[in-house]
Amino acid sequence: MKHMIIFFVFLIVLLNSTTILSQDAISIVYQGRQELSKAGQDIMNAQGFPLPKMVSSYTLTIRGGFSDYILDSLMFQNTNENFKKYLIWDRIHKVYNENKYSYQKGVFIDGRCYESNINYVHELDIDKTQKKRILGLDCYFAEYDVDGHHYEVWFTEDLPYTDGPFILNEFNNVNLPLLPGVVLELQESPDGSFFKATDIIVGENRNLLNYSVNCKDVLPIRKYDRLSYRNLLENHAVKLTGSNIVVGKWYPSVNNNP
Repeated sequence: MKHMIIFFVFLIVLLNSTTILSQDAISIVYQGRQELSKAGQDIMNAQGFPLPKMVSSYTLTIRGGFSDYILDSLMFQNTNENFKKYLIWDRIHKVYNENKYSYQKGVFIDGRCYESNINYVHELDIDKTQKKRILGLDCYFAEYDVDGHHYEVWFTEDLPYTDGPFILNEFNNVNLPLLPGVVLELQESPDGSFFKATDIIVGENRNLLNYSVNCKDVLPIRKYDRLSYRNLLENHAVKLTGSNIVVGKWYPSVNNNP
């Protein structure tokens, strides 16, 4: 039977997050597609440009009451000669007990980082009659709506942390569904983004030195400048062009760190 999750679950998760301090790090690898917005897809289709198919690999590492969600690599399943892509790592660092996140990108060589509060989504429909196993863990179904998007997710209570494969929404919010466990699979509509966990590693602290900006200038996320960001990408990220892209090859983002 579906039911609405309520706020006390969040308090329980926050209290439980203190136990992360005494536990080994947990790293979850996700692979899937982060689609263009529906408006972006419509524009490309109207202009006659076929949409490339790309698979992204992210890693979520949880330890010590915080987490890091990082773009690791990208693989093309198809492309066209006119396509170009700027590839470099990005990182969302969440601090659970402070209800905050910061956003870093490999192109922010001037030490810029952006931060804001995590938006916890309270209104969820959970259906524990729907159950499946992902990577050997029991998972349950939940769905919710936020910012005009509908999400269907599978979460496991065996990893009791409110987190999962969530990126910045329009470079404004990090929306975390208030679930009593980590999301291992996510399907979004109308754009069609999809991510699923492909590996879980326990007890190995991930080396983040190559994924780090020395934050000298911390700015609110509302000051994020799309034009400035685009110029930085063109100057400091690796440019992949359709004529040179090898379909089926993983292109690592960390190697592009300036």
